[in-house]
Amino acid sequence: MSLSPQQRKGLAALLTTPSRRDAAKALGIDEATIWRWLQLEEFRQEYDAALTRMLDEAIGQIHSLARKAVRCLERTLEMEVEVPTAAQVNAAIAVFKLLVEHRTLRELAARLRFLEKSDAGNGFRAVDT
Repeated sequence: MSLSPQQRKGLAALLTTPSRRDAAKALGIDEATIWRWLQLEEFRQEYDAALTRMLDEAIGQIHSLARKAVRCLERTLEMEVEVPTAAQVNAAIAVFKLLVEHRTLRELAARLRFLEKSDAGNGFRAVDT
């Protein structure tokens, strides 16, 4: 079974509105319909895959900020900036924290995949990331 055109619109609405209620309202359908769709395996997989793609894109954007964060710290340490130092340092630290968190999650996902493969015959299976 593939998603119907209305379900595809629902998927898009879920990804672009803040809540299920808003997604349903945007489509002119009952919120319970959105809830039922989310109970369908195929719809849920499509939704999860779309969320993963969105997160991957956001993480890519954060990675692109890493060099700017380093330059920010360099300028701040060399006192070449007019923006309050604390604000720039806090921004740079936030970028690095996000990168570290991302790296940690990637490492954990890799370890989990390894465990799943090594235990493939014993029935252990975690949720895909």
